[in-house]
Amino acid sequence: MTKKNHSFAIGALVAVSLLTIVLASCVQPANAAPNAPADEFAAPSMGVPADLVASTGTAPATEVDAIALYNKVCSHLDGRLFVQNRPASIGVITSNDSNMARVSKEPEGPQSLDGERTIGNGTAKTTGSLTSMSSIPTITADTANTRYDSYRKSSVTAHSSAIIEGVTFTDENGVIYTVSGKISNKLDQFCDVDLLTGIDMTNRTDWKYFSDVSYKRTYGIALSVKTSTGAGAKFILSKAVVFSKTGIESDRSSGYRSALSTALENETATLKMYDDAGNLVRESTVLYKELSDMIDHDDFILGMSY
Repeated sequence: MTKKNHSFAIGALVAVSLLTIVLASCVQPANAAPNAPADEFAAPSMGVPADLVASTGTAPATEVDAIALYNKVCSHLDGRLFVQNRPASIGVITSNDSNMARVSKEPEGPQSLDGERTIGNGTAKTTGSLTSMSSIPTITADTANTRYDSYRKSSVTAHSSAIIEGVTFTDENGVIYTVSGKISNKLDQFCDVDLLTGIDMTNRTDWKYFSDVSYKRTYGIALSVKTSTGAGAKFILSKAVVFSKTGIESDRSSGYRSALSTALENETATLKMYDDAGNLVRESTVLYKELSDMIDHDDFILGMSY
């Protein structure tokens, strides 16, 4: 952490997310890197339809019905698979923009995500770990027209997987779902925030925040689904996102979120649906945000704000 005086009034804090974010010290225009995944964060291989148990059902006839079936299963299991899907260490920092005297928080973890849960008539066995770090430098921003480099930082690395065997649940209409398969998730995020104070040290109306953001995530799912109404299919999805942007300027500490959320909202994913014979019945490319994914990556975006 360094502290340099400037003749102009710029300033503010930038908050951090459980996504890899790097906050820039410069006030140059932000440039987003191409969303081309690096090898380490390539879309995971989720196997082939033959690896999944038979659904013994009839595949949905329309794209709308296929996506609805997939989302019904994923949204129900979201938050129920992992023993610690939302670790207490995430977002526990309570200081905010009005609290200028700050403290440091050491890395949390790795926290185990290993466990086994009984869900209906089946089980979900999970493995993985999560490590988070939140660092708020022990310094008070008390000088006008001053830059505070790395004023705030945080990061999260996580990897998790689950084997789902014969899990069952009943929806609001009394339809029973039976689900088997696997999921894979990997996340790497970092955030480094610079603060530039202005002249107004009371209300901080002219403070600015500058952020560099880096977000890398891979996600894969392979499921066999059948319902008591006779519908059934096998679904496979594999996705990778690598996003980075520097010099995100904002008058709020959470300003980086807008750029990150917009990037994620514009991402697409391809959901493939197969019958029990392994034939590709339907391939749908839709906005990723329209698909449920069983792990709340939005929690990772919002959870580390402070």
